[in-house]
Amino acid sequence: MNGQKSGANTARLASLARWLNGAGRPSLLLQGGYGTGKTTLMQAAGYALQAFGIDYTYKAARFFDDPRNDFTPCRRPSPLMVDEFGREQEKVNEYGNVTRPIMDVLLYRYDKGYPTILATNLLMEEIGNRYGEYFLDRLRGGYETIFYDEKSYRK
Repeated sequence: MNGQKSGANTARLASLARWLNGAGRPSLLLQGGYGTGKTTLMQAAGYALQAFGIDYTYKAARFFDDPRNDFTPCRRPSPLMVDEFGREQEKVNEYGNVTRPIMDVLLYRYDKGYPTILATNLLMEEIGNRYGEYFLDRLRGGYETIFYDEKSYRK
């Protein structure tokens, strides 16, 4: 790992530590390209929460594609981690009813002030185009952002 990447990762860990200690906004957005370490940082947050004795729920975004899934754990006050936000279906059709389960859950959590960590490859403009300005405004107001601008570590 070169010095620039090491410095960026140190800054990200410091941001995560501040967030875990309750500084800043209630939720966290890990944003950047593929293979840059967002999921790894999310896993580190999970290990830290476990060390503090705090339960959390982890879901891949595709979990929200099936309306038959039980979303109850995602509505609990404990932290929710959603990996690959933006990879799920925008709308889900359940017997002719069109729903947006991930938006329902995230907006519910926002209204309650429950901590949420989202990892996404989408840029803010793409999030606004996909989910609307209403959600984007709440994302900007309720989430601390840790941005990854490096190229994939997997190359």
